[in-house]
Amino acid sequence: MSGSASEVVNFAIDTPVSDVDMEERPLLSKLLEVTEYKEKYHEYLQQIITGYFSDGKFEQKIDSLNNLISSYMENDPSAFYTYDEYKTSIVELKKLGALRAESIQGQLDGTIPSTTEGQQADSSKLIDCSSINLTALGSQGGGNSMGPTGESPNQGEFPNQGEFPNQGEFPNQGEFPSGGEFPSGGNMPNQGDKPNGNKKDKN
Repeated sequence: MSGSASEVVNFAIDTPVSDVDMEERPLLSKLLEVTEYKEKYHEYLQQIITGYFSDGKFEQKIDSLNNLISSYMENDPSAFYTYDEYKTSIVELKKLGALRAESIQGQLDGTIPSTTEGQQADSSKLIDCSSINLTALGSQGGGNSMGPTGESPNQGEFPNQGEFPNQGEFPNQGEFPSGGEFPSGGNMPNQGDKPNGNKKDKN
């Protein structure tokens, strides 16, 4: 997960881009300039907050998924993280989701600046994220690539050193069956005739 905890939690809803300016995303910029579209976008965000975060569905979903996979995580010999680290990440994920929802709600209400420029001008209204430990949530692209012993399984290589079976060749050296020829020398059946030898109608 990239960025600081504050950048993730307080990500501006009305300049929803990272590492670029809105001018570099002209389609998105033009859409948000249309009041009708921007209001509809805000309505969808409000639906997510009200229907998924405020009523506890977010935490319920995490708990449900955790119940499904926790035993496998605990007994996985090739896991990227220890089971204790996994359990810590569950707690941090719930906190992150709750604070992100709080920030979005504040931006929709107008109590928190909803643009990057506005947040840079007045950061005092941003959600305090000092309690969030983003490193506990791992990193994108396969965690820390380390197993419990400190080594990545197979040292990060694909089976057979990343080669395809038979050294990357297709069966029969990439040729079609029978030398690459189609049946009957590549001609259409009956040379385009209808069954019983009748020619195709011109019309």
